[in-house]
Amino acid sequence: MAEYMEHDDKPLPIEISTLGKYALSCHAYAKALHYTELQFMKDHSTGSIESLISINNHLQQSDAAAGILTYAQRHHDIELKESWYERLHRWEDALAAYDKKQLESPNDLLLTLKRMRCLHALGEWDTLSALAQEKWSVSPPDYRRGMAPYVAASAWGLGQWDLLDDYISVMQEESPDRAFFRAILHLHRNQFGKAQEQIEHTRSLLDTELTALVSESYSRAYNIVVRVQMMAELEEIISYKRYENQPDRQATIRKTWMKRVLGCERNIEIWQRVIKVHAMALSPAEDMELRIKFMNLCRKSGRLRLAEHAMMSLMGRDKAEMDFTQMIQVTPPQVVYAKLKYMWATGIRRPTLEYLRQFTDRLASDLGLGTVEANGASLTGTQNADGTDEDCSRLLARCYLKQGEWHFALQDGWTPVCI
Repeated sequence: MAEYMEHDDKPLPIEISTLGKYALSCHAYAKALHYTELQFMKDHSTGSIESLISINNHLQQSDAAAGILTYAQRHHDIELKESWYERLHRWEDALAAYDKKQLESPNDLLLTLKRMRCLHALGEWDTLSALAQEKWSVSPPDYRRGMAPYVAASAWGLGQWDLLDDYISVMQEESPDRAFFRAILHLHRNQFGKAQEQIEHTRSLLDTELTALVSESYSRAYNIVVRVQMMAELEEIISYKRYENQPDRQATIRKTWMKRVLGCERNIEIWQRVIKVHAMALSPAEDMELRIKFMNLCRKSGRLRLAEHAMMSLMGRDKAEMDFTQMIQVTPPQVVYAKLKYMWATGIRRPTLEYLRQFTDRLASDLGLGTVEANGASLTGTQNADGTDEDCSRLLARCYLKQGEWHFALQDGWTPVCI
């Protein structure tokens, strides 16, 4: 009724804040944004800023949400809230702010919980696990229950199965997280019957929540849909392990997993969770293609620390610290190319371009197209790569293209050539 009267230029005498509140509760986010912007122009309050950031995130307008925060900092004397960084998914900034406050209040467990939430989003499993072991024993039951999903994820990521059992024990009895992590634990122990029971139990617990959210909007239900997909993949992992002596059937399952992930939203948190599920059955080398895509996604999103973790899982620290010439001889070419793009993103530009030239020349020689003397030995890790010579040829073409792009960037445009 309020919207209809507005269209007729006869607005009802209702407070803008009230209209914005009800538009938000009805998930009419565009309308809620309109009312909240009017409210912000009127009072410039902290609550209005927080609402604008939240609504723009719902509308997937992350740049607008960040712009609101910048505007508020520059033009209004408004105290910055650390939680705003979380709403913007700027987890590094949020973690730095919480770390600073934790130094002032080292015994504040609420700040510890917020730090854990940020570390979980960033995939910093080592740091999260160390923090959990430091604070777990001194935390009361209520805080342990809040920490449990985050620290359980870190224990799963690091393979700390005994700790995972401890963390599961404090979770709420009928919670999807508890059933999910129990399924993970049983699957690790090859207790397939118990794992199947916990998968079914997780599904039943997610059913009510999924039904409610889908009726509101698919975007709000998306995370639950992904969790349901993960349940299906856990069942497929059981089959995968049972097909140990049937490589063709295992290959079919791997292709299905890859297609499914590529159909997901390009969201780092979602891909990270799916890759962790795949790791229950696949080594990093067996899941190389997806991990490279995940590394590239992290790099393009500015999450360089997470990209580095993905790179280390593929290469291992020993190879990463080798001399470049040695490293490219024992590392699959696709991984070397992804590493070079990561190095470029970190600001190491001229050396990276030179490394790319060396790598391109050697890869071309391995394919019989270059001039570098091989002396019968492979100059790159093509023997370690999954794929055909055609795949390597495509990679070579991308290397030449990337050389041109990087040279262009360093020269600040093409320079004229006198003929």
